[in-house]
Amino acid sequence: MIPHPRMDDDAADPRNLVERAKGALMLQFGIGSHQAFALLLRWARQHDRQVPDLARVLVLGVVDEDPATLVTDAALVQWLEERLIGDLVEAVNGMSHAAAAPSAAAGRGALPGGTARGRHSRS
Repeated sequence: MIPHPRMDDDAADPRNLVERAKGALMLQFGIGSHQAFALLLRWARQHDRQVPDLARVLVLGVVDEDPATLVTDAALVQWLEERLIGDLVEAVNGMSHAAAAPSAAAGRGALPGGTARGRHSRS
């Protein structure tokens, strides 16, 4: 087994972890920075965690598959993985329903996971 590289101080900085977590969500869901942060905030509240802590588990446990995080935060890692897959499936299903009935989806403004679009978005 290859040992997992230790994170340097910059990478372990909570702000950097939040930015990496936002980036992962932006790539996964095709959403913007503000929407990704809103999703992190909602998930953190659901688990009574601070955003930097949830971001750490998302980045280290889900993205990097850090063995220590997989052990210490196993339940949250599993929940995040299920949430990422579940929200992605909802998004894909929503897109297929929207394509079938564009008038029903027009102006709804919902993103994967039920987050709302920013107030400046145009429907």
